[in-house]
Amino acid sequence: MLTNDNNEKELIKALLANKYEIDLIGIELSNEKIKLCGKGYIFLDHEGNFLLKFFSDLKYSEQERLKLISDYHSQYESSTHLVSDFYELKAEDQNESVYECQKLIAKSPIDNVSIFYLQSRLNASFNIGSSTRVIFSGKYSVPTSGLLCSKTTVGDSFEYTDNKEVWEFELIENIPLVFSKFEDYIELIIVHEANTNLDHQFIEDVIKFFGFVLGMEPEPVYINIVDKGHTLINRRNMLQAKSSFIPPLPINHNRGNSYTENHSNLFKAYFIYLWNNKNCSLPVIHKRVVSGSRNYLYAFGLILAIQIENLCKDYYKNYYIKDDEFLKALDDTIKLLKQPTTLIKNKIDIISRLCQMKPKDGDRSKLNVKNILNNLSKADIIEDALIKSWIDLRSVTAHGDEYSNKDWNKFLKDIFYCTNLYYQLIFNLIKYSGSYSYFDNNQYILKDYLYNDSQ
Repeated sequence: MLTNDNNEKELIKALLANKYEIDLIGIELSNEKIKLCGKGYIFLDHEGNFLLKFFSDLKYSEQERLKLISDYHSQYESSTHLVSDFYELKAEDQNESVYECQKLIAKSPIDNVSIFYLQSRLNASFNIGSSTRVIFSGKYSVPTSGLLCSKTTVGDSFEYTDNKEVWEFELIENIPLVFSKFEDYIELIIVHEANTNLDHQFIEDVIKFFGFVLGMEPEPVYINIVDKGHTLINRRNMLQAKSSFIPPLPINHNRGNSYTENHSNLFKAYFIYLWNNKNCSLPVIHKRVVSGSRNYLYAFGLILAIQIENLCKDYYKNYYIKDDEFLKALDDTIKLLKQPTTLIKNKIDIISRLCQMKPKDGDRSKLNVKNILNNLSKADIIEDALIKSWIDLRSVTAHGDEYSNKDWNKFLKDIFYCTNLYYQLIFNLIKYSGSYSYFDNNQYILKDYLYNDSQ
């Protein structure tokens, strides 16, 4: 474990074993309607969820308790399930350490003793460890698996893992990242000077990029930021999120230093692009794709096709070139239909739909994605051969066509080819040049993507 703090080691072990408890001598629960004070303790249930057992300072009589229960159920009797108000938690332990949680919910009336479920992260305003670090519960493969790295910038002040399997690279200037395997989890340490202004958003971004390289949705159980306190996170969502997607590079085993270098370069390219584009929707688009892979392949194909469309409309709209020949034919058709001598059924509706097909400046919905993809191909940003797979995949999934066994094989290939296209679009955005997993001839191979800097 990359820490020399025994207290922190015990905390991590307790979290992973679901045996963690915090005794609180002062608790304040509040929302817009009420403020409650008392004592209690926070604990982990067997599924890894944080709960608060709350002992109220205000003691209700038996008659008051019965009325609270009656009022609660009569208020929500028309609902299919009980609805509760959200509460905000502020509490402290006997060491005057402060704990906060923005959202708790009680699924029963408030009583002398009540159980609350923590719906958001539990933040503590004091430090435990001496390093900025993240713990991921679960056995993930990292690109350095099998490599012995004896030299890192972490130095002698930290204790290495049992087998010293680490993946280190400099994310941005003077801030290296070190991923390390320890027993049943992955540990990330962010090396920085004490005066470096790191915050939770920086950590959250690093976690997103780790997920991009993994092709998964890893969720941390613990975050510690030096001088800013630590955060404990429910494990339930992470344990249930078994979604995985074809990663841009295979990571199930190591193929040498140059192979690992590609992972590092990809991680840095993705980070730098998003760091410089704060409102970028790329992580949201990628999360939808990864989440879609949890479901049936048919739904996955639809999500993948639509998110390629979103990438084109959001980031490549400058590659849309108006098709003057098509627009002239469209105008001629509309004029012909408007003539009194043209008699057809639903004439007004047809004219209206044709008018809607005419692109307008700034109207994202009217951008023709096939047009954009063709022009990206001409600019050597994507491969022309992949466009047909996107057209077919988008068409059949959007219109709910059914497949024969023969068509189903083509559908699966279209998904894999569209995965190639999806990553090429992202690599160009983040200016990544290097190896990646590429589907061709019914198998995945390593292929180089070269960023075209002449755009």
